[in-house]
Amino acid sequence: MVIDRLLSFSSELKEAYDIFHLLMYHFRNKDDRSFFELLKNLPDSLDTQFRDKIENLISYEEGIRNALK
Repeated sequence: MVIDRLLSFSSELKEAYDIFHLLMYHFRNKDDRSFFELLKNLPDSLDTQFRDKIENLISYEEGIRNALK
């Protein structure tokens, strides 16, 4: 698969891809507890720019939690 091939070139990209898809899984399943637990405990090895963008969602926590109810 093309995605697997691309992810094999960069461990940082693979880590970001996996985190993003895990966040999306929790969001789609309306699991706000797991979603924000993951957001608040992102691995230190995650790309800084990606981490900053994703952590920005924490500032919208109340609205996101309400939307997932």
